[in-house]
Order: sequence, then C-alpha cells, then structure tokens
Amino acid sequence: MNDENRRMSVMIDSNGAKPASGSNSEPVRNDWSRAEAQALARESDDRTALLESLMRRASFSLTPHSLTARRLALREILELSSRATDVVTRYFALSASVVAAIQASDLVRRSACENILDKARPHCC
Repeated sequence: MNDENRRMSVMIDSNGAKPASGSNSEPVRNDWSRAEAQALARESDDRTALLESLMRRASFSLTPHSLTARRLALREILELSSRATDVVTRYFALSASVVAAIQASDLVRRSACENILDKARPHCC
C-alpha cells in the first residue's frame, strides 16, 4: 500500500466506520476502527494522519463512557499541535479540552486551557 492510499485508509477508518459483514455500504461505528486508524497513523509516521484520527476520536466520542479516551486524544493533539502553525487544529483542541475538563469536573485543566485560548484568540479569530 503506498503512502497516499495508507493516509486515505487512516482518514476513512478514523471516522469509526468499518464495513458490516457482507456489506460494503453500511458502516458500523465502533471504537475498534478508531483505534485501528490511530495505530495505522502511528505506524506510518504520518503526523497529519495521526492528528486527523485523534481529532476524529475527540469529535465523535462525546459520550460519558468515552471521556477518558477523549481527554487522552485531546492531550496528544495539543502536544502535536504545539509545534505546528495550524492554529485551527490548536484552537479546536483547546476548546474541546475545555469542554472535556468541565465534563470531568477538572477545573484546574479547564482554567489552564482557557488561559491558553485567551492568549491564542487574537491570532485565531
């Protein structure tokens, strides 16, 4: 599989879609395919694909039982985006981290992310 096909595979899989048995048209959403997408992205050393799969993980898993996994994904997104010039990704990760911190009753983390957001806002918006 060439790099472009692998990237597309990772991006498609990170949606959480996996074809149902015997059907290519009906996706079955589950955590396995998101984990698989992240594993493929890590294996390929493609930072863009890894960020994409982590962002999808954070965006599509808004239920209480997935809060821990979402917060881990957001921390990794923040770490990866701290050295990047992609302000949109950074802003997304910070704002989503504020929401996740509130949901987890982590007021210290919420304040930390809000402070960074306040500093970043003039450059983003």
